[in-house]
Amino acid sequence: MNGNPELYAVGANGNNLKRLTFASGASTSPVWNPKTGQTVAFVSDRTGVPKLYLMNSDGTNTIPLDLPDKGYLIDPSWAPNGQLLAFSWRRPTGNYDLYVMDAATQQIVELTRDAGGMSGRAGLRMGGTSFSNRRGAGRGRFG
Repeated sequence: MNGNPELYAVGANGNNLKRLTFASGASTSPVWNPKTGQTVAFVSDRTGVPKLYLMNSDGTNTIPLDLPDKGYLIDPSWAPNGQLLAFSWRRPTGNYDLYVMDAATQQIVELTRDAGGMSGRAGLRMGGTSFSNRRGAGRGRFG
């Protein structure tokens, strides 16, 4: 591998290595849609700031999911229904908080608010219609 990290897929038997991304910046944190397996959400800093992207599972049709204030995005995670994407987002205030986005409409809902200037980052693992973060401080239900 030369240059920036890129995303690859490989068959279950270890054959058929295929490069999925070709970008001037790093592409990381891929998560396949658990419902369809046909869409991959990932983070890339190809525009200078880590943003959330979607692409087909074969690497085609890459589109950015635009967020309003261009914060620093990490840790995407699909809900089991394949419709919602959760992620940690560092807003211009410097705080990481958890958000959920409807992948089809790009509507965003804030799940946590850490006005205290948290120095770490939040993470999310979704199950059904509930969430919890890695810090253990946030638990709740949505939808």
